[in-house]
Formats: sequence, structure tokens, C-alpha cells
Amino acid sequence: MKIDIKKSLNFIKLNCSHIGYPYSSDQTGDRFFDHRENIIKNNKLKEFNLLHTGYKFIREYDESIKRWNEEEEKDNAHQSNSKDLSAAGAADKEALFRSKEFVGLNKKEKEVKFNKIIDETLQALSDWRDEMDKDTLKDKERHIKSLDKFDSMKNKLLKTIILKLNTNKSLNYESKKILEKNKNDLVEYLIALLRKKEIISERNFVNLIVHLNAKWFENLEISYLLRKTLDLVDNELAILCIGYSDLNALEYTDWDEIEVCNHPFYKKYRKVLAPYRKYFKGDKVKKEDCSLSYKKIAILRTIDQFRLSKKNLTPLDLVSDLKDYSLSKTEKQHRKMMEFNDEVYVKRCRKLSAIEQEVLNQFGILTGNKKWKNENILFENVNNILKPLKVDVFREYSIRKLKQQRLDVYFEINNKKYGLEYQGEQHYRPVDFFDGEKGFIKRKKLDSLKKRRCKKAKINLIEFKHSEPINLFAVINKLKQNGIKLKGGKYVQNI
Repeated sequence: MKIDIKKSLNFIKLNCSHIGYPYSSDQTGDRFFDHRENIIKNNKLKEFNLLHTGYKFIREYDESIKRWNEEEEKDNAHQSNSKDLSAAGAADKEALFRSKEFVGLNKKEKEVKFNKIIDETLQALSDWRDEMDKDTLKDKERHIKSLDKFDSMKNKLLKTIILKLNTNKSLNYESKKILEKNKNDLVEYLIALLRKKEIISERNFVNLIVHLNAKWFENLEISYLLRKTLDLVDNELAILCIGYSDLNALEYTDWDEIEVCNHPFYKKYRKVLAPYRKYFKGDKVKKEDCSLSYKKIAILRTIDQFRLSKKNLTPLDLVSDLKDYSLSKTEKQHRKMMEFNDEVYVKRCRKLSAIEQEVLNQFGILTGNKKWKNENILFENVNNILKPLKVDVFREYSIRKLKQQRLDVYFEINNKKYGLEYQGEQHYRPVDFFDGEKGFIKRKKLDSLKKRRCKKAKINLIEFKHSEPINLFAVINKLKQNGIKLKGGKYVQNI
């Protein structure tokens, strides 16, 4: 597999500062989720500033100079037209003629002296501009020299990596098999590596990671897992690759984020980056922000799923389904828009929470509340039934109209809202474990209140008594009895 090595050495930022979900991120102007999208499109910043090094690199410098000159000309336009004075200027001229400097002069002599002052002023301004142009030229040369040096150092690092990486050498049989894995199998493979936490020192493994990064460049979840896998590598080549990625990112992001310093073996190999270290004195990302985050993986997986249905997805698309309540004309309309947005965010958070649980399970971390075993079973069965219909099912769902109360399971289908509740024995008689008679009276009041609130929110409430079975087929029958069409046994066969 032939790869674009310059592209392949750009890794996703572990801090994920460009990622905003369930809310969009303002840091990118809602343009992109990943700075590497700019790399793909070769959208280099016209200007980028490394304050910590004292360098200011300016691309398309002449364009910037032209822009500055145009602004200066606008500011000084009144000076160039000073002989064609406005009414206010004429008043200033008359006041000047009455000064001591013009006493004893006739009208013609005053005009000659006035024009001489104007000419001298304009000449002084011209001389000042010439000096400014000289300084600007020197400034331009200094900046171009700094930029050339930056590019030269970056290319030098790239050549060093290419030499050590030896990408022209074909991958071994085992690496080729890994490279051929599909998305799901590769995710499982990378998660298995991260779970073991075994140190890897082979240079060939870095070569494999670079090839995988090239193949899965646009998949955010795999990109994140590949970058974290590099943290397992005890080899100077891994440090060089991450260092180059950090260095190259400076030209494509609006702020500096240096992550190589948080690599577990950075101190061991820091000397290999010594010639480039002056560029790595920016905002060093905190160690905890570079730690493995299950929530970040869940967010990236969610965005990848969105991308399957819509190409060229941007953070701006994540707010397209929200109401702009700043445009509301009445307090009632404002409140309704706020409630609508709250409901959208609650759904997103619940869906994200479900995906995070999937990630935790993949990492072998036990999730779910064991106390509410039957509620969890009900949720899993409903989710399995409705998954082929591409219906999102939410656990422990709540909206503003439900106040602090929650529904065990919630989903929307055919423009109707449904809430499912598993009613344990404590909902029908006093149970000592649930505070006996006192707890039973309180629970009856809460159940009645929940029913009223669901009715107000137009949510169809379906209750499963503790004496009812909640296996897959029983749940299907219950949903059908409540008017939910599942088209016979079609979805049973797909489960």
C-alpha cells in the first residue's frame, strides 16, 4: 500500500479541542471537527503566530502588506486632499490666519505661507512613509527568513522520520493482515492493545500505525485509537512522528497544542527533538487531557455515525435542528423554543451515554445499574427490537415537563412519543426494602404524578407489571398491543 507520508504523519489531537458534542464547538468557527481536515484541503493559515518563540510567520505577506496600506490610505485620505478643505477645515484655516505667525501679512502672502506649511507637512509625511516602508521591508525579510527556517526545520524532521521509518519497505505478513481488517475488527484489535497496556518497541509497529492512519484518516474514532496506541511504543520513532504532527499542526490551527511532551517515553527520547524544541514551548496540553477517554471515543464514534448519513458534516450541522430562541417574539414562544432545545440535548446526551456504555463494555468495564436489572433487560430488548427500524432508544429519559422524574425507556416512532416503565412489586404493595407502607404511599403519588406529566407532554406511557414477562417476544406483543406496528415477525428474524 503506497501512502502519502506527509499526510499520514498527522495524527488527531488527543485533547479533541475541535470536537464539540452534544454541543457544537465555537473554537473552529463551526468549520471542522478535526484540524487535519485543513491538512487534507491544504488550508494553511495566512498568518500564524508563535508568541513563545518570538517568531511571527506570515504567509502571503504581500497580501497582508497591501491590506495594511489600504487601511492606512483610508485613514490619511483627508490629508492628501488637504487643499480642498471642508467647511470645518476652512474655519481652522481662518483661525490659523489670525495667529501671531500671520500677523502683518496681506491676503496673498497668507495664502503663500499657508500652502508652504501644507507642502512641508506633506513632505514630512512622505519621508515618514518612506521610512516606514523601509522598516516594513526589513520586517518582511525577517519574517520570511523565520518562515523559511521553520519550513526547513520541519522538512529536516520529515526526512529523518522517512529515513528511519523506511516506508518503501513492504510490511510483514502479520502487519498486512491487520491493515486489511474492516472497521469493527480493527477497533476491537486496537482496544485489545490498549487494554493489555503492553509496551511495544518494534519500529515496524510504528510503520503499521502510520499505514493505518493513512487508510483511516477520515475516521475520527480509529484515528484517536491509533494515536493512543502510539503511547504504548517505547521507540524514538514514535516521539519523532508525534513531534512532527504537533509541529505541522501549528500551520493549520488557530492556537498551539503541544501533546508530544505527554508521551510516556518522551523524557527518555527528548534529545531527538532538541533541535525543534524552541517551537514546542506553546500551550502544553495537560496530561489528563491526553489520557484515554471513553467519553471522547463515544463522541467520535457518534460523529462518525453522523458522517455516514451526511458527507462533509461540520459542527454547524449539529445546531441546524435547534431553535434560535433569540428570534422569539413572545415569552411563551421563547419558553417553547427553550423546551424544544432542551429535549434535543437530552436525547443527544442519552444516546451518547448509551454509546459510551458500549465503549466501556468493549474495554471490559462493567456498566449498568445492577439494582435495576429488570429495567436494563427491558431497555436491551426494546433497543434490539427497534434497532432495525433505526429508532433511537433512550434509558433513564427525562425532559423539562417531567420535572425530576424519569422514564425507564423512551423512544419516538411514527411521530409519536412512547415511555416504558417497569413497575416492580413495590408499586403495588408495601415492601420492607423500599421503606414499607410509607414508601408505598409516596410511590403511588409519584406514579400518579408521572402519568399526568406524561399526558401533558403527549408521551404514551406503557407499563410492564412485575408479574409480566419481559423477554423479547413478550415485549414485541406489548408494543403491538399499544398500536406500534412492527410489520409481523420481520424484525424478530433480524434480531
